[in-house]
Amino acid sequence: MTRINPYLLLGLFSLLLFLPGISNLPVVERDEAHFSQATRQMIQTGEYFQIRFQDKTRFQKPPGINWLQAVFVQLFSDGERSSIWPYRIPSVIGALLSVWFAFFFSRRFVNERTALLASAFLASSLLLVVETHMAVIDASLLSSVVLMQGALWIIYSKGLNHKAVHWGWALIFWMAMAYGFVLKGVTPLVGVLSVATLCLLERRLDWLRELRIFCGLLLFLILSLAWLFLVNAAEHSNYLLQMVHKDLLPKLQGGHESHGKPPLFHLAILPLTFWPASLFLWQGVVYAYKQRQQKIVRFLIAWILPTWIFSKSCQPNCRSMFCRRFRLSPYCWHWLLSRGQKSLENGCIHCNFYGDY
Repeated sequence: MTRINPYLLLGLFSLLLFLPGISNLPVVERDEAHFSQATRQMIQTGEYFQIRFQDKTRFQKPPGINWLQAVFVQLFSDGERSSIWPYRIPSVIGALLSVWFAFFFSRRFVNERTALLASAFLASSLLLVVETHMAVIDASLLSSVVLMQGALWIIYSKGLNHKAVHWGWALIFWMAMAYGFVLKGVTPLVGVLSVATLCLLERRLDWLRELRIFCGLLLFLILSLAWLFLVNAAEHSNYLLQMVHKDLLPKLQGGHESHGKPPLFHLAILPLTFWPASLFLWQGVVYAYKQRQQKIVRFLIAWILPTWIFSKSCQPNCRSMFCRRFRLSPYCWHWLLSRGQKSLENGCIHCNFYGDY
């Protein structure tokens, strides 16, 4: 019997879900039209540090997703055609990386079989499949958050036990944060809230040494200020301040690009958007409460709870922004599924990811 490489298996399974319809589905969301049009104008003008939608500078988002789209559009298209599928490739790659990262890191707190099954559930979740079929930030942003928080888990779990942590994990954490920042400015907030909450829960600060905060912040600032300087020079304005003034603050105050979602809307549709992974939600929540002193449970609480509280303190559209991207961690699904592993093995749900060639 030959063991199938789990990353290959997850990759093939994910692509079977992500690729069908990517070239045939028309533009279905306002943001997708805005991002793709801004990227198209960027390619046509050759001004890669000017982010414009028609004749106006697009201050709403950092330019990271436009740069990613521009790379693949020029690889697979001439930039003049109206086909939308090349603009969606970063979403497919981001989702695929998210699944791989989730499997890699979750193997550190559940067995490989459970991690593989849970990663497959993540790949097949309705929300992620939908996001891969749109030329928007979400799937790419998810990969940065999963990588950042995965590195943080290793630093946190080893640091608490006074085990040596390779400096590369701190490097990954800060670089993933910088990558997320160029995609969406709120990404650093997820990491900062998680770290602060973990310190409060553990009442310890010694593990923070492994984060190498001084060097990490310096690296984050260098990477972030580099692209901000180039964009500022091209736009002849302070892009970061404009983005905060014209996009973030209006969303916090309410009314800007509001989607009109009622309170707790995203929580109410959670069983649908994360189906079939949501099958294990309730039993996992109950078990998590009983096992709340476990290190992995505390880490997941520190990730999910403060982000959710912050989103609830914002106006509706800003809540929508947070709920779509950071509502529940992929590692949470891996851990929740591990709680149902006994029922899986008893035949309630049985999947065999190994076979003969």
